[in-house]
Amino acid sequence: MENKLLLRNYEVMLLVIDVQEKLMAQMFNRESIIANLRILIQGLQLLDVPIVLTEQYPKGIGKTEPAIREVMKEYNPIEKMTFSVMDNESAVDRIGSPDKSRYILTAGVESHVCVLQTTLSLLEKGFNCGVVVDCTGSRSEQNYKYAIERMRQAGATLLTTEMVLFELLQTATHPVFKQILHLIK
Repeated sequence: MENKLLLRNYEVMLLVIDVQEKLMAQMFNRESIIANLRILIQGLQLLDVPIVLTEQYPKGIGKTEPAIREVMKEYNPIEKMTFSVMDNESAVDRIGSPDKSRYILTAGVESHVCVLQTTLSLLEKGFNCGVVVDCTGSRSEQNYKYAIERMRQAGATLLTTEMVLFELLQTATHPVFKQILHLIK
């Protein structure tokens, strides 16, 4: 019998929320977020996992962090003014409808604002949802810690970059295993 908890049994999508220059400069765990998010994005692109990128008021906060933009095969951000991505019609169109076979991964900043509200909205709408905690941050460690805990209590699964990539790879014989291994070493 198949284990329905493993990511490989779902149609996975990554939602990268507001990793913009002016916001990222203020994150307590900035370097870690950027390093892990680069690995995650590159690995998921090798695995053909769709990635949706958002930017909160880019005219005021700036574009996505250059280190993240440079690893994106396609840079096509959704501009938003809402804290929850799910309150933006363009984003909802790109994400699609909840389905028992779909799994949305969330990552980005800030944990206690846009990531939290988006994750809670996804869960309310019936999506399977996981937060990639090592690709998520806030200005303060306290806000980060309690946002992660609140999302966990609401039903989101807490994941790390390597957990996601290895679950999707499933085996060391996967055609992109060596490329992903190179990314994480």
